[in-house]
Amino acid sequence: RTIHIYGRRMERPALDLVLQALDALFRNDDLTEKEKASAWLTRLQASVHAWEVADQLLALKRDTETSYFAAQTMASKVRTSFDELPANTHLALRDSLLHHLATLSTAPLPIVRQLAIALADLALQMEGWNTVVSDVIQRFSSDAGLVSVLLSILIVLPEEIGARSLRLGSNRRQGWRKLMAEDCTLVLSLLATCITTFPSDLDLHVKVYACIGSWVQLGKFPGDEFAHSELLASPFGVLKMLNVPHQLFEAAADCICATLYMCENSSQYGSLPQVLRSSVEGLLPVYQASVQAEDTDRAYCLCRIFTEMLESFLYHTVHQPTSDLGDPAMYNLLLECVCHPDYEVADITFNAWYRLSEELFKANDSSLTQLYKPYIERLISGLCVHCQMEEDTAQDCVPDDRDDFAEFRKSVVELIRDCVFVVGSLNCFSNLYQIICDPVTPWHTTEACLFVMHAVAPSIREDESEVLPIAVPVLLSIPPDAHLAIRAGTLRLVAELAEWIDHHPDTLDLVLQFILDGLRVVAIATLAAKAVQSVCQKCRHRMAPHFRSLVQIIEAAETLGLSNEAICGLLKGAAEVLSRMPHDQITPWFRHLCSLQSAPLLKVCVCVLEYMLHFCF
Repeated sequence: RTIHIYGRRMERPALDLVLQALDALFRNDDLTEKEKASAWLTRLQASVHAWEVADQLLALKRDTETSYFAAQTMASKVRTSFDELPANTHLALRDSLLHHLATLSTAPLPIVRQLAIALADLALQMEGWNTVVSDVIQRFSSDAGLVSVLLSILIVLPEEIGARSLRLGSNRRQGWRKLMAEDCTLVLSLLATCITTFPSDLDLHVKVYACIGSWVQLGKFPGDEFAHSELLASPFGVLKMLNVPHQLFEAAADCICATLYMCENSSQYGSLPQVLRSSVEGLLPVYQASVQAEDTDRAYCLCRIFTEMLESFLYHTVHQPTSDLGDPAMYNLLLECVCHPDYEVADITFNAWYRLSEELFKANDSSLTQLYKPYIERLISGLCVHCQMEEDTAQDCVPDDRDDFAEFRKSVVELIRDCVFVVGSLNCFSNLYQIICDPVTPWHTTEACLFVMHAVAPSIREDESEVLPIAVPVLLSIPPDAHLAIRAGTLRLVAELAEWIDHHPDTLDLVLQFILDGLRVVAIATLAAKAVQSVCQKCRHRMAPHFRSLVQIIEAAETLGLSNEAICGLLKGAAEVLSRMPHDQITPWFRHLCSLQSAPLLKVCVCVLEYMLHFCF
């Protein structure tokens, strides 16, 4: 029985052959042998023999790899192939899993978790084990060495009810939610006992917090009792300490986030929402300390909590702003996060701002809009700072549109366009323009302002006649020695102002000259081409006098080193203008534009034909 027999039809394998395959997978340096072993073991997991083999491997307790393979196999089989087992074997499998969990209690967490998932999925699918919660508590709670295993089981039980890969009907899932809701008080009592009995066991506390988060999501816990219990005080106590292990800190944050999530329907939970608000606001000094200590991981966790609270209390903040849970001042917590040096922390808050702007828009209440205007102004100001490039970026560099920072800036554009109505697009544009006009404003701040201005530009009225007629000529008169990123930002802005330009034709010549200058610089040519396309689309009935210049640029595209994307933009722009020209001019110009593209193709075809003729004859 050597490795070469793995390709044969799967029959019941001897245990030593399975162990041989596992050794080949985890300890053999030969990649071919590894692949053959992996393929054979995958087939074994899919076969009916996997049940017995996994049980035997778990009993061996041979090594970590073998035990994990067996535990993962067992979990997979219970979840996806439960119908392979006769009903009269379910109790035996249950007892076997309970035994393995007890004997492998000190095994690495992934092994215990897979076995816990297998047991939970078995309980949810088999008939007649509705007392699984009380049974596992009775079996494992009396031995301090098995409490960790018990918590692993209790963590996954509520989670597995919602597992999509588990083949349970909606009625059965709902039935199990009701059954487990009845056990909530028992479980929470057990968790409180764990906290007081094992005050210094941090690993156990991580599991306790995970278990709290899992069970509160059932939505049936006693709110008033929970609000004043150690189960809530303990994770908040951890969050107020910066010297605890990050795993414990993160588990406490997850626990509080899960509790806040359930309080969106605050009327069900008595005083809990008010206690949560007070406790969460008490974390602000901890957040500020984490910023001072440059501890981004902890700041990230705390920002998640602040964001979850504002999302849960959204209804109150919009419809009951004078209530305890509706105080708009709570958004100062999010603004603290927006001002964090790391834009990834600010990014966590975005969904809360999206939802707020959506509710304010639906409410259509000017007094409410005025109430939140200062918060949105500070939000946009903070986002503008985060959009700044590094100050030492080379003079001839523009922002990379494919990295993480570019993705963040795209998210900023979407958020600002959603919420700028609160402060007014023109007001926002004007404030940013004033910053640009300040002679001491550094180049990277100017570029960021231009970027945000291009986000708000589409919502400015096309007939605006106070700010833009002054600002546009100034912005287009960029000195030759300006940073190239500023020119790129101005091109983005011009593209978004095309509709306004159409209503102010006196600016068209200046705009087109600026764009054509940009087409001559390879690094910003694509942006310039997009601006051409936008202006041609919105101003096509005014572009006929400029059509010949546009064609000349297309003719010189190769010489200018324009990218294919830039050339396509120019062609689209030319097509927009051509569609509005007199009919007798359309055909010849259309042929000319086509010939510019077909001529190089014809030249290639001729070369290929000459090559073939040379070698054939």
